[in-house]
Amino acid sequence: MIKPKALIVDDDEMLATFFTAAFEDSGYDVHTVHDGQEALAYLETETPHAVLLDLQLPHVSGEELLKFMKSELRFESTWVFATSVEGT
Repeated sequence: MIKPKALIVDDDEMLATFFTAAFEDSGYDVHTVHDGQEALAYLETETPHAVLLDLQLPHVSGEELLKFMKSELRFESTWVFATSVEGT
């Protein structure tokens, strides 16, 4: 059986690890990146079933990634979960 793909995009490594484990426990094949440029490179060739997207990313913002995904019909069935944490 082929597992659905998930992309975790978060520059906070602790949060990325948490989200990765949660998606893996739910049966997803997970790819994790830590900045917007890495995410864009992945999304240019892959179409994940789900994306957990930090909106505040280095290099390419989460908002820019959302615009890219909205412009591509192949992402119309992709679930996007947007996150943002401010302060410490």
